[in-house]
Amino acid sequence: MGCTRVKQLSRVLKDGKDIAPELTGKKVGLFLQKRLYTKGDGSDGYQFQIVCPFGYETGKTLAEYIENRPAERIDYLIAHTADKDDRNRQAPQPQQNPYQAQNEFYGQPSSANSGNFDDSIPF
Repeated sequence: MGCTRVKQLSRVLKDGKDIAPELTGKKVGLFLQKRLYTKGDGSDGYQFQIVCPFGYETGKTLAEYIENRPAERIDYLIAHTADKDDRNRQAPQPQQNPYQAQNEFYGQPSSANSGNFDDSIPF
């Protein structure tokens, strides 16, 4: 609303939906940031998020318009904003038995029956 310089809105019912006629046909700029993420099945996906609305004709944000400053914020965002990477960095690791190292020899046959072991104690 502020980026279009509309001071007050009214509500009108049109085709079963509420609209604000003061905003009809008004153009607004949106600075978008691409967000990368990992989908539930492990594949990569992306979506665009609104970072900052601005006046389409002036390039000013609402704060710049209110404070009567030159349009600088969008130029700054263009120069300094990169894609936001929220993807999982690690590939899913298979579950391992935490007791595997302790139990690794239990399944092997005992070497006591090998014949090389002297079972007599010398004392």
